Amino acid sequence: MTKHLKEVERLRKIIEAFPKVTITVLGDLVADEFVYGEISRVSREAPVLILKHRERTVLPGGGANAVNMYVDRDIDDRMARTRRRPIPSGRMGPTAVLAFGILLSTAATAMCAATCIGSKNG
Repeated sequence: MTKHLKEVERLRKIIEAFPKVTITVLGDLVADEFVYGEISRVSREAPVLILKHRERTVLPGGGANAVNMYVDRDIDDRMARTRRRPIPSGRMGPTAVLAFGILLSTAATAMCAATCIGSKNG
């Protein structure tokens, strides 16, 4: 068996084991990036606008989702789209969701400050 086939077989076994494994994600950090500039032209190769880059801003954004769930907790159980969120489904209490959102926002802000300060233009 070639090395490639062995790797493919190993990958197949790992993927087949997924339904038997429980994975818990405690949180992730999301950074929203905003790019500013002026449109300088349309590309000759494709109908795409070419931006003359002026500056960029990176802001933490993930914690806002959790805070939004806390704010909308009174209406989430009435909408099919949001009924399965942590608060209306009973998986988490409102205080825990708010604390998680604040913690996530604080961590993302600290990470953003540590990696983005001094990089106004990327």
